[in-house]
Amino acid sequence: MRALFEDNQFAAADSHNVVYQVGLPQNSSRRDLWFRFQEDFGETRVRAYATRSEATTIVAPDSYLASVTFALAEGAMSIFVADNPATSPDMTGLILQGLWNQVPVGNGTVWGYTVTPDLVLADDIRAKLMTYTQAGESLDDFAPSPDTDASSHIVVGLQGVAMQTPFIMIVPQPGRVIESRGSGFFTMIFPVEIQVYVDFLNDPKTAWRMCREYIAAIESILIDEHRGSFSSAFVLMHGGSIGPTQVHGVENFVSATLTVNAEINAMWADDEFPR
Repeated sequence: MRALFEDNQFAAADSHNVVYQVGLPQNSSRRDLWFRFQEDFGETRVRAYATRSEATTIVAPDSYLASVTFALAEGAMSIFVADNPATSPDMTGLILQGLWNQVPVGNGTVWGYTVTPDLVLADDIRAKLMTYTQAGESLDDFAPSPDTDASSHIVVGLQGVAMQTPFIMIVPQPGRVIESRGSGFFTMIFPVEIQVYVDFLNDPKTAWRMCREYIAAIESILIDEHRGSFSSAFVLMHGGSIGPTQVHGVENFVSATLTVNAEINAMWADDEFPR
């Protein structure tokens, strides 16, 4: 199943175009896609990319997998997106069904169709938390370290390297279906864990309090301040918290975990099209 949503972390997001369904090729080319809509001399140009980073690059690259340009005709309609023979895989048969309106001149809009919306949300959570690491802000202890190769003290997933404390790990979990809405349309819940780690070797009491303050600040940022700042596809809910407590098997770390549940309504099965 894949989530279908507008990527409103893209600077030009405006919901002028609404993608209702995606019909992937009926072969082994079925994969995640990111669609970039742009105004092109009075017409609408759509390009399908393999990755989010390609689709959201301000100057859209030529590495698109498929594309189509069509005259503006406001209303719902299906469009065939032609394969780009210079790239792989072959996307012949790709179809978009949606509501098309005039897109803004310039950067346009981006829609995602992905089996891992949890990773998208985890990346966006990291980006949001990083904005609170400036001097004097609530997470300034997690600012990037200029003397190391690590990008920051806030990471998504397991890094495989020793992290400087304090640090935050954002760990998305597999989703579960909570409602089948017919015709291959589902609602799913994706838990995302935000784990805070603090070294308490020198001062356990202070480290414990710091860990508690960090996790409370993160809860306020994500659940109170910015629950509506992510894509409209993600409805963020508090999923519970644990700690602070000593990390099992590690003598000098205390940790706390906040779980954020992301409810995603637009999950599609790709078994057939049209649905």
